[in-house]
Amino acid sequence: PTCRCSCGGSAMGVPPRSGDEQVELAPAEMERDPDSLVVVMPPTSTKRPSFFCGPGFLVLAILGTLVLGLMLYIVLMPLTWIMALLVFPALFLSFYLNSFLPLHDWAEKVPVLLIKFFIAERAMWPTPRFADMVDREEDTTDDASCCHRALGELYVLQPKRELVKRPADWGINANLPVLAEAEYINLRSMRLGLSCFWKDIGSLLTDRVLGLMAGMHNTHTEDGGYLRRHGAKVRFARGEDPVAYVMSIMGDVYPTFPDVWDDKFSDDALARLCLHGLGPQRLERLPDGAGYVVRTNSLAPLRVREGYESYGGDCYLDAGFRPVRIVRMEQGGSPWEPLTERTYTPGSDDWGYAKFAFRSSLFTLVTVCEHLYGIHLQWSNVTVVAARERLGAAHPIRRLLTPYYFGTIQVNHIANSILVPWGTLGSRNFAFTREALQHAWRAMPSLMVDGAEVRGRVSDAELLRLCFDCGAYFRRRTADLGVDLPYYQQGGEYWLAIHRMVDEYVALWYPSLEAVAADVELLDFLLHVVGSLDATAHLLPLVREMDTAARREFAVDVISRLIFAVTAHHEHYGSVSVYAQDVSFCSFAWPKGEACGTKTTAITQATLMAATSFPMPPLMSQRKGYAGFTESKFLRAPCAALEPALQQLCQRHSDALAALERKCNTHVAKAADRPFPFNYGLWCFNPRWMEASVSV
Repeated sequence: PTCRCSCGGSAMGVPPRSGDEQVELAPAEMERDPDSLVVVMPPTSTKRPSFFCGPGFLVLAILGTLVLGLMLYIVLMPLTWIMALLVFPALFLSFYLNSFLPLHDWAEKVPVLLIKFFIAERAMWPTPRFADMVDREEDTTDDASCCHRALGELYVLQPKRELVKRPADWGINANLPVLAEAEYINLRSMRLGLSCFWKDIGSLLTDRVLGLMAGMHNTHTEDGGYLRRHGAKVRFARGEDPVAYVMSIMGDVYPTFPDVWDDKFSDDALARLCLHGLGPQRLERLPDGAGYVVRTNSLAPLRVREGYESYGGDCYLDAGFRPVRIVRMEQGGSPWEPLTERTYTPGSDDWGYAKFAFRSSLFTLVTVCEHLYGIHLQWSNVTVVAARERLGAAHPIRRLLTPYYFGTIQVNHIANSILVPWGTLGSRNFAFTREALQHAWRAMPSLMVDGAEVRGRVSDAELLRLCFDCGAYFRRRTADLGVDLPYYQQGGEYWLAIHRMVDEYVALWYPSLEAVAADVELLDFLLHVVGSLDATAHLLPLVREMDTAARREFAVDVISRLIFAVTAHHEHYGSVSVYAQDVSFCSFAWPKGEACGTKTTAITQATLMAATSFPMPPLMSQRKGYAGFTESKFLRAPCAALEPALQQLCQRHSDALAALERKCNTHVAKAADRPFPFNYGLWCFNPRWMEASVSV
């Protein structure tokens, strides 16, 4: 038998085969020996050595490694530096933001930093003045120097058309033009290559930024959680100065103010607040003539978040304007409990707390009602919408009003974005619950003053006159109070200066009643203004029924009233920096039983003040002559022959404002020489402190 092992047959005497051949028996042999096997010898390798094991590959591998390493070094090192430049600042910024304002959430830190940035950027450029502006690029009378066009503003008067508007939040009766409808163009933005598309791009980015706050987590709206979580951290310690705390954080962006309040907490200071500060427009004479009262208990039913004190308080003054009592309608422990009337008198243990609650309630009421709702969402918004939608670009009244609605679309858009909706600066400052804030906004029309409060007590014709003729309204107020307050004295003089200028300008363009009757746009403008205001919307039939002479006089009153609202009234209701600076003086919200706001409220209301105080063109230019009345940049005479008359008109108005400024300064300088309660200064009607339009 054939060997079956791996010896190849040598063990059985069969000679082994060499090489790669297979050992195979011939067929004859298989026939002779069918059990014989085929023996296959294992192959022997005869291939050459591999290249990858040779020295050539080793040399190429070394060279390739060096080249690849060099390429990675060239590419990755810059990326590493770039990442380092991005990561380290990001880490530093994150550390800074976490350590900056630790008691505040991100929605309050970001606005503070943005305000600091924008005010710093704005300080790099001159304050816009109408005399330095161009209204048409092809206007040869404008300064077309390179520096002027790089730093100035281009004001393009748009044609009359329906504006794209957006309704205000909470169902407020106000439709505000969108940001892209703004009439002026910032030339610096155009120099960045945005050309005519900058408005749309800027509008989109601004809306996104302004909408961030409302969408962020709001620790202030958590019932009680905020005060309980932070406890004593948010309270001012005994002896700690709230003003110093605010200015240490917001001092570089906080607006300046002329008011001087050396005494904030005495009874005399309370009388000053009611007569010369926030309260003269709400001062009422008692029916028996025994004294006066300033009321804020209209806010008392509005619920507040857990841990905060409710608003309200009526401050009563005797015939000599000395405070005699404060009556507060205080809330119970549950929403179903009725309000409880509590009276505080001088000398009682809680008298200081009652004065603080009244001051803070008045501060809140004036800010929400008179300032934000009345001036911004009513008067200034009506001014810009009526002028843009009812008057053509060349209309004389449109050109007269143009500087007084300068920037109003932007201002009101920003105000509506950061002050009105829930979760923004407004709701973070005030202690109202969400439902109470909605009720507060809906109640604003019934809380308006400056003529609106006499509705139901006078005829419709008289109501229309008092709402638009400030002179008549001031005389009525003086008669009702039985005392001639400096507030109405100086306000009346400023009204006369405005009214005289408007009357002369209207006479220049409308020399006859026929010219008034032929101007359909003027009638449309008057109807739009009257029909858009809450207090006068129902009085439209009276305007349609006016004869031509009455329409002419009413037009002068309406134009003057719009100018008065956005200049003097905005200065009085909006320039409240001296109150917002000190939460121990006036606070938008405060813990129950404590006569001082918290540190977070101190910063949020200071942020609100800074955010609404961006500089606008001043009412009075520093220049003399024709350019002294800066608004005259937009005025045109009907013909070249009447140009001297227009120049004289502007000069007379400039002289009237300068005379009023001197009189206001004298009133302040001689305050100490006058007896109580008139021994205080008044600044709100000084033209030097006014801006030509509402600001933010």
